[in-house]
Amino acid sequence: MSADNVHATKGERMYDTGSTTFMLICTMLVFLMTPGLAFFYGGLSRRKNVINTMLMCFGAIGLVGVLWIVAGWSLAYGGDGSSPFTGGLDQLLCLPVLNQVLQAAEGNAADGAVYPQIINIAFQMAFAMITAAIVTGSLAGRVKFGAMTAFLGIWLLVVYAPLAHMVWGGEGSFIGDIIGALDFAGGDVVTGPKFAIDAIAAGREGAVSLHRFVHEGQSLTLARDPREFYELDKSNAVLPIDCFDAPARQTVAHDASKAKTFSNDRITFTEAQVKAEASRCLGCGVSVVDQNKCIGCGLCTTRCEFDAIHLTRDVPEASRMYRTEDKMKAILPHMVKRAAKLTIKDIKEKCAK
Repeated sequence: MSADNVHATKGERMYDTGSTTFMLICTMLVFLMTPGLAFFYGGLSRRKNVINTMLMCFGAIGLVGVLWIVAGWSLAYGGDGSSPFTGGLDQLLCLPVLNQVLQAAEGNAADGAVYPQIINIAFQMAFAMITAAIVTGSLAGRVKFGAMTAFLGIWLLVVYAPLAHMVWGGEGSFIGDIIGALDFAGGDVVTGPKFAIDAIAAGREGAVSLHRFVHEGQSLTLARDPREFYELDKSNAVLPIDCFDAPARQTVAHDASKAKTFSNDRITFTEAQVKAEASRCLGCGVSVVDQNKCIGCGLCTTRCEFDAIHLTRDVPEASRMYRTEDKMKAILPHMVKRAAKLTIKDIKEKCAK
């Protein structure tokens, strides 16, 4: 076999440089998250707890780094897939990966590997570090550094590694393979539709702000809604809260055929349900909307924090209320009658004298 053929054979088994570079960049970015979180937690802590809080995050980097190499990687991604809840002990100290590193040094990639396995170990270790560092935020100023270290060590091996195997362990994992669930690392899976709705609303607000900023003479705050909404205290209601109409909220129906799957089993409202939901009283407990009892005082409009109640200028035919501009028409006959009575009374008194 010639040297050219040997070189070509080795070239066919080389790692993909693009994928390797991409994974290295992603690993570096995830590693940077933990020091950033340390400074963030330090800024939120009291002055006397700043150093302790930051050292907890940096300590998590070292502790998790050692434990992940020793046993964490093996418990999370080791084994032959026979256990759905945890990996095996076949990759303790990441010894099998050393052979791949030696092969890569000789220019040979592992069969079917796109990038070195050691990069994947570092990538997953970075996520374990940032997860452990997030936990330290709840312990800031509350526990000693040694107690935190012991807790994180046990938590990493007993909680994080088995869960990582169940979700991302591949074939045979309990959540990822047996149940068939897909983890998208947050986003819409965690927060629901609110995540996308808030993102769209924030994008629109940002676009409006940019448009106003680049055009001279336009205000950044005009016609924007700066109101803050507070929960109403029904104990201070002027009228009893049990005397207003509060129909039950419309409930969403569910598709029984999708009950045992991870698909959305909710059935949208019908047109009648939408109208009923839109017209129901939200139960603020401040006012009574009763056409037979309302005297038009406007108290309900001043007490409603959400501007949900408005008075109209339409006057029912059977009502004795008058518009402001029509008050003189209603009062004038009474004024003339009263003035006539007073005039006649004065004339009678003068004649009597």
